[in-house]
Amino acid sequence: MEDATENSSVVSKKFRQAGWMFTLMNLAYLILTYLVLPPMGLDPVQMVGYTVLVLILSGAVSWFLCRGARKLALVLAVFYAGRSGYAVYTLVAGSAFPIVPWVLPTIVIAFYFLGRPVWNWP
Repeated sequence: MEDATENSSVVSKKFRQAGWMFTLMNLAYLILTYLVLPPMGLDPVQMVGYTVLVLILSGAVSWFLCRGARKLALVLAVFYAGRSGYAVYTLVAGSAFPIVPWVLPTIVIAFYFLGRPVWNWP
């Protein structure tokens, strides 16, 4: 009985970590986009507005992840795996958007932390 309780606490810890890292990686992705891409005609108020919007949306998803939403984590992990694979493909093919080398690590880290509770990775 103790082993099952210990296993469930490890899984819930992985879901909490996935939730926090999902929000942090989305925020890092957005900040890198603001810093690396050439000016897009956004004034600072619009940038703050978009940042708050991303924090609210990814925070809502993170709340569900922290509560142990396995299907959501699975869907997001598959989505981020596809994003990672396509980004690597475009880098190798030479047709990648200029921001891809900068944000690819955030996508891969988000995929890893989303895959941990779904497929029980270490």
